[in-house]
Amino acid sequence: MYATFTSFCRRLLTGLVAFLGFGLCLSCLSVMEQRLGLVGKENHLSHVRPPISIPLIGQNLSGVTWSRATGTLFAVTNSPQIIHELSPTGKVLRSIALKGFSDTEDITHIEGETFALIEERRGLIRRIRITDETVVIRAEESPGIDLGSRHEDNKGFESLFFDPATRTLLTMRELPPYELVSVPLDTEGKPGTIRREPLDLSVDDVAALGRDAGGNLWILSEASSCLVRMDANGRELHRANLVSPTLPCEPEGLAFGENGDIFVVGEPCTFVVARINAR
Repeated sequence: MYATFTSFCRRLLTGLVAFLGFGLCLSCLSVMEQRLGLVGKENHLSHVRPPISIPLIGQNLSGVTWSRATGTLFAVTNSPQIIHELSPTGKVLRSIALKGFSDTEDITHIEGETFALIEERRGLIRRIRITDETVVIRAEESPGIDLGSRHEDNKGFESLFFDPATRTLLTMRELPPYELVSVPLDTEGKPGTIRREPLDLSVDDVAALGRDAGGNLWILSEASSCLVRMDANGRELHRANLVSPTLPCEPEGLAFGENGDIFVVGEPCTFVVARINAR
């Protein structure tokens, strides 16, 4: 009987240790999940790679876009005004000076060597060209689209995205009341009539936006520290909170890469590669 009791105790102890070990693993995973910095309520944002800083950029990393033509990223700083070409892992490949531009908050790839920049305070979208040999871009050589407003208080248009499915440039003012501003481009890149559509959006500001292949609108909010996904009817589908205790930054730029990768950049010089895992 003693041997039987001893065997029972050993099995009980083994089971208890296994149970506690499993609970500890879950706890550790939860802590790691929080420290990864990207946790969603209905969607789960996980890192593809750990967040990094890019010392070569310095500060004021504001916008980013994925170039389908080169398979690289192009990021912009608002002060000083510089475009940096980045590898998908965040390595600076080259830097391009912007002359005559002001408060360049976002950049988007249109097609081939054609991109667009937005100047927040001036309320201007400028079409630019970046070749393999480009080292400087001048504002006077870059055609502009006037959005009809000036914002010396730095509360104007921060976001810019080109939707290739509709050949439309999209932007929004930083603060409410929110409206989605659309600028259609013809096959030669000439702008059509600017359209404005009210948008019911529960965030404190809009730092960047994008649209996926399914027609869903993505909104990045710096002040609310979240990423919101909305359907074509303006209904919120998912919201992911951006929390980064180990690498604090202000999320400012958003880009969609290949294989479902999402690139988020922030001030001063933070680079994050994430992916949405639907629950």
